Amino acid sequence: MAQRKVVSVGASPVEPALVPALLAGPAQSFTPSSGVRPANVAMSSLAITVIALLAVATVVFYAAGLQLEAGNEWAMEACSYARNFCEHPEFSGLPAAIMSVVYLSLRGMEL
Repeated sequence: MAQRKVVSVGASPVEPALVPALLAGPAQSFTPSSGVRPANVAMSSLAITVIALLAVATVVFYAAGLQLEAGNEWAMEACSYARNFCEHPEFSGLPAAIMSVVYLSLRGMEL
């Protein structure tokens, strides 16, 4: 049988010593000798992103609810998909307030 030669194009192969560090789960701690640092993304950054998205949704649905009576096309289209949110923008405002408490709790635990 003829032996096949593997050629990698464009990407360098990963050293076998780094494979366990690359596959490490969150429970495994970082060791300086491994040479690979885990991603350092705080949970509070995820919470603040959710707060921002909910706040923007609240403002958009509140504005659409106000503009619905004026007959604006964008408001009619937005409210045709989410009528309850246009009539009650607090449905997305209350979760934003609750996420603010979660954010403050997470931020306090990270300090």
